[in-house]
Amino acid sequence: YRKGNEILNTIQTYMRCNKLHINMSKCCYIHFKPKTRKPPDIEVQQDLFIDNFPIKKVHDAKFLGVVIDENLSWDAHLTALRRKLGHASSTLYIIRDNIPLYLRKELYHTLFESHLTYCISVWGGA
Repeated sequence: YRKGNEILNTIQTYMRCNKLHINMSKCCYIHFKPKTRKPPDIEVQQDLFIDNFPIKKVHDAKFLGVVIDENLSWDAHLTALRRKLGHASSTLYIIRDNIPLYLRKELYHTLFESHLTYCISVWGGA
């Protein structure tokens, strides 16, 4: 964590020199954990800081529409995707008798297939 804080200080200096700003409310980090090693019984709480503000540690985060978790598994992403597809599916089910077939197909591509195929090259091969 010491090296991480040094790098973050360098980044903050660069940002300040170039009149850029880091949105601290959106800033977080994930400590990735390997599946093969047994986690230690006692975790030492260490923090990362940017300009003396602590960065919050999270277990999963959404990055470009893909949910990444600390174990690098797709469980959190699939849960979020399942929720989105459930809403889309129920919407299509409710309006199925009130719209023509060609419009149902368009809505399927818009509401359902777009979520299913987004970033499939990243998470689909897992």
